[in-house]
Amino acid sequence: MSKRSPWPFAIVGLLGMNVVIVGITVAFATSDRSLAIEPNYYQRALSWDRAQIQGTRNTQLGWTTGLTLVRTGVDRAKMCLVLRDRGGGPIDEARVTVVAFHNSRASERQSVGLSADGEGRYTGEVEAPRDGLWHFQISAVRGTATFTEIIERSLAADGVEGNR
Repeated sequence: MSKRSPWPFAIVGLLGMNVVIVGITVAFATSDRSLAIEPNYYQRALSWDRAQIQGTRNTQLGWTTGLTLVRTGVDRAKMCLVLRDRGGGPIDEARVTVVAFHNSRASERQSVGLSADGEGRYTGEVEAPRDGLWHFQISAVRGTATFTEIIERSLAADGVEGNR
């Protein structure tokens, strides 16, 4: 009786281990909620020129924003946005929307329409179940003028920690 070589079993075993490791890696990668792909990333890349033009329009408009956050509950925060023109005057009658998401949960985006309170102040609430760095993509439209800005704020259990 001839002795069989262990190499074929070793090769099959190593290939089997590789399949198991790849399966585990894929399972972890697809179940991680912090993994996110920028929505419409391809279309955004194609319209890069439009984004640059919008940045120039933002500069020409001279509008500025100030965003504050205050916790209103364990998992809620109130946003207060102040919108000013180049001279510091309030911008009223704008349609303001904010897309908000936590830095570690970019796939969990919330779009919030803010209510006008007068004197350039706009408010709304966002679900904020975690502390840390939040991103706010602001769009303000008044008439034919559109202003966009991205603001980052660090939210703590007792309110705002700081700006970025």
